[in-house]
Amino acid sequence: MFASKLISLLMVIPSLCLSQYVSHEEDKLAIFEIVQPDLRVGTGFALKDDSLGQVLITCKHIIQDSNGNYYDKIFVRRNRLLKTKQVISDTAGFYLFLKGINNNNNETKRFFYPHPDSNIDLVIIPFYYVGQSLNKYKPIIYFEQDMVLDKNELDSLGINEGSDVEIIGFSLTSAMFMDKIHYHISRFGKIALYTTEIFPLMIDNMLKSANYMLLDISIRPGDSGSPILAHIGDDRYIIGMVIGLSPDIEYGIGYPSHYIVDLLRSAREGLKRGE
Repeated sequence: MFASKLISLLMVIPSLCLSQYVSHEEDKLAIFEIVQPDLRVGTGFALKDDSLGQVLITCKHIIQDSNGNYYDKIFVRRNRLLKTKQVISDTAGFYLFLKGINNNNNETKRFFYPHPDSNIDLVIIPFYYVGQSLNKYKPIIYFEQDMVLDKNELDSLGINEGSDVEIIGFSLTSAMFMDKIHYHISRFGKIALYTTEIFPLMIDNMLKSANYMLLDISIRPGDSGSPILAHIGDDRYIIGMVIGLSPDIEYGIGYPSHYIVDLLRSAREGLKRGE
């Protein structure tokens, strides 16, 4: 039965990859599966910032329960590189703590930075925070910060409707496999709509306004937090991040990457203030 499921999967995957580009295996080492306490999953990606260090970028809703309360910690799984240079999903991982006690005033301190606009579903989580024991530090494979494009860079590279994009997310559920691992999968498609103006959109039964990228790529639960990559020549750029699926229009929804740039800037300022 497992063999027949795997054969069916291999038949589906080529149909999702109708692009002149191919995935870079090293990119998959910077992608993390995020496991919530209730065992639902999401995706995040690692980035190296000159000020913040190595951080995980994902959706804010992935680190919140159904009432909007932040979890105390999340479990993250990294991918593994085989001797064949193939990257596979793995069960190995570690906890990232989201809250702790500030020893100066005994108050709860957050070890993450949500986007300054509460309407924007983005968050940064450092892999290492001040006060953490160095023996808990985990070396991380990451994307470089200059791969994340601001608004001017998106415009100068001609990112627009019709641009080819790739996402890498953990949308394959364990029900498809006997070993109960959630597997990452790369998919290619195009930007179907790029709203350079603020646009209202119904997401999770709430009307939210932002700039959006709508993608003609199959999006499933677990894909939230996936980077949206553009292959331009021999270079790759992070031009956005998946935040969910709109049931009304059945397109994947993402933010353009300038929101990530804004969040990084805000987090750096918070770090300087000792937050």
